[in-house]
Amino acid sequence: MRLVPNLYMLDGVNGNVFTMPVPATVNAFVNATVHQIPEINALLAQSVDKAAGDQGFVLFNLDAQTVANLPLSDGFTTVANLDAGTVVCCLATRKVVARALQHGGSSAVIYNLATGDVAVVANPDGVTGIGPPAAPGGGARLVLTNAQANTVSAVAYANNRQVGIVVIRVP
Repeated sequence: MRLVPNLYMLDGVNGNVFTMPVPATVNAFVNATVHQIPEINALLAQSVDKAAGDQGFVLFNLDAQTVANLPLSDGFTTVANLDAGTVVCCLATRKVVARALQHGGSSAVIYNLATGDVAVVANPDGVTGIGPPAAPGGGARLVLTNAQANTVSAVAYANNRQVGIVVIRVP
């Protein structure tokens, strides 16, 4: 895991180089977790203190040349992308959905890119986590997003036992 404190950008049109330092509230980000969001010309990466995602995410807006910290919600230890292939959900509403992990489970979190607000989606009764159980190696693709319907679907778990599927409509 290589930690990076700044993002260096080369504007291919005019040849300008500029630096996008992470906010003071973030120590660094993990370059292996950088994901493109081409619809809004941005990059999203897990920020790190001791482990990837333990300080939330860093959002680099390449058009505006701004950097924002999307913090970790209270009570959680790390935040991660929903799965290896999908970072975002609902760009029409300017929201990013991620998975926040805590001891014994996980929940979906919604980051509002317009306001900076973070909302934790409460798990249904009897559900301790969504997506693959919090275990080494993760698991198969157990979370799906549908940007056109503004929904996230995930396998629901009670401890390590699958108990159903959760569908979250992102407002």
